[in-house]
Amino acid sequence: ATDLSAGTGTQSTHFALFEISITLTEEGLPNYEDVIRMVFQYISHCLRKATSEDRVRIRKECEQLALLSFRFRSKSREDNFTEQLACNLTRYPSNDVLCGPDLFFDPLDWSRIDEIIDQCFT
Repeated sequence: ATDLSAGTGTQSTHFALFEISITLTEEGLPNYEDVIRMVFQYISHCLRKATSEDRVRIRKECEQLALLSFRFRSKSREDNFTEQLACNLTRYPSNDVLCGPDLFFDPLDWSRIDEIIDQCFT
């Protein structure tokens, strides 16, 4: 591989996609299925080895990063900002309309997350 990147891609109110991009060499290209299998094995390993403390720490780090991103984000066009606020009015409590999708964190159901991990990585 000559390049690897990973992070959140498409985001919505209730979900975000985690995207991984790997650029393979010509020699690596015939082995793309092995690369995909190894990536999923590694993700499964990380998810299954995470302790409760790890999960809480990671969640707090994500919230802190979101807060920094919100505080220092670039200005948007007025019409886009207004449209986003109008959408937020229907999705969030009135106290959270301005920060909407950026800082509104629902409590996580860890048992449900474990069920999904089992479904995806078994």
